[in-house]
Amino acid sequence: MELLKYAFWSAASVFVLHYLTKKRLMDGKSVVDDVIEKTPKIVKEVNTLSRNIKMDYQQTVGLY
Repeated sequence: MELLKYAFWSAASVFVLHYLTKKRLMDGKSVVDDVIEKTPKIVKEVNTLSRNIKMDYQQTVGLY
């Protein structure tokens, strides 16, 4: 039974990896390529959000 479970998870991971790396015919990019392109923008937004949260917290603590 354990062997069947490992075979299932192995096959599922192969199909997921194939889906994520398969190039689209429309633009020649994959899902992984899209994530790599969008990562710097997401990191910048997270840094901005964290700075805003820290500033709001410091202002709130300063009032009390």
